[in-house]
Amino acid sequence: MGINTSKTTAFSRNLAIRHRHPFALLAKSDRGLLWRNSLFMFWLALVPFPTALLGDYPSQRVAVIVYGAVMAMAGVSFSSMRFYAFYDGKLTAAGIDPVLLRRAMLKSAMNPLLHFVAVRLAWVNAKIALVLHVGIPILFFLPSKLERSTTAEDRTKETL
Repeated sequence: MGINTSKTTAFSRNLAIRHRHPFALLAKSDRGLLWRNSLFMFWLALVPFPTALLGDYPSQRVAVIVYGAVMAMAGVSFSSMRFYAFYDGKLTAAGIDPVLLRRAMLKSAMNPLLHFVAVRLAWVNAKIALVLHVGIPILFFLPSKLERSTTAEDRTKETL
């Protein structure tokens, strides 16, 4: 049970940090963003169930698939929220480099894509899919160039 709690905590902290950052880039918000954020929070609320299921039945294909499906949908909803804020809703603050926004968007899209690949892989080999599921969050522990640049700007503003 301790490993389950550790995985859930690590994943939740990673998503919470990633969730906070796009809001720091925004000049405003609107209903579209709030609805997408609510959808993202819905999927996050489901995370403990598939994590516990996977912890209790790690070699079972169904547990690996359910875990991956929930993680993928959390990633899709996060990417949708980010895409809306960056492009559709045009909610970002002025002066943010569009190249950095595009890179951050691509990195966000990688998360659900990799989880969907792992779900498909689970039908062939659940253990390899599980390794992929465990490895995916590691890709997101390091901040992106956009996160590093905006964090540095925030620190500069605080010292002024």
